Amino acid sequence: MAIRTTINLVVRKVDFENNRTLFGSPDSHVHHSNTLVSLTYLDANIASLALDVKLQEKYIPYDLSWDEDLEYPLGTQYCRILACGRLDVKECPGDDEEPLVMSWEEQNNIMQGRERALSFLNKQNQNTIDALVMNEAQSVFPTCEKSASSLMATLKEEGRIKQTAYLLNKGFLPENINVHIS
Repeated sequence: MAIRTTINLVVRKVDFENNRTLFGSPDSHVHHSNTLVSLTYLDANIASLALDVKLQEKYIPYDLSWDEDLEYPLGTQYCRILACGRLDVKECPGDDEEPLVMSWEEQNNIMQGRERALSFLNKQNQNTIDALVMNEAQSVFPTCEKSASSLMATLKEEGRIKQTAYLLNKGFLPENINVHIS
């Protein structure tokens, strides 16, 4: 028998609207502001929902909290996407001091920068994308040309979508795009 509890999830409104099927069937959703949505799942199994895994795979920032049950203590998990493209996940058991977490305003600025960078990349020809990926691969493997070339070949074989995701998740921002973080 699965352990069930109440789960609350806060995500950016744009992420919710663009990925509705990812969120399953919440019992309620409330628009906090122009940018945030709060979803509530009543009598839910946190493990089977696997919201944290699904959202992290899609690089969707979130605040996830759950009530105590027989298997899980009361807690909160925060996921933010840093300007460098890295995921920053922090978990806080119910009675511990809350960790320092990036504000939603700062997160939104970063995500908008990533969206502008994606738009820029989508306008580039394949040769430019290949060159950008090779440049990034060479920065990952500065002393091993063979490894950089192998990474480049793998990404090229997986296609343009994988190449642009790789660049974004390595923090790629064109020179004319700035991300303002307070």
